[in-house]
Amino acid sequence: EAARWRREDPHLVFAGMHGARLAVRDGAIDWVVSSHIIEHFVNPVLHVGELARATTDNATVFFELS
Repeated sequence: EAARWRREDPHLVFAGMHGARLAVRDGAIDWVVSSHIIEHFVNPVLHVGELARATTDNATVFFELS
């Protein structure tokens, strides 16, 4: 599925990283899906804070919990 999306939009990037230390510059991300991981963090506030740092002011962030 990800390969199909990349063909349709060459600017779309999928990346997996440590959720509390994203390897991107401030305000670099427009859209995030955090699916079934936040409940596994010892300190989920670090993940939320890191997403706040890495996303644009008008980004969409989707959290899904188990």
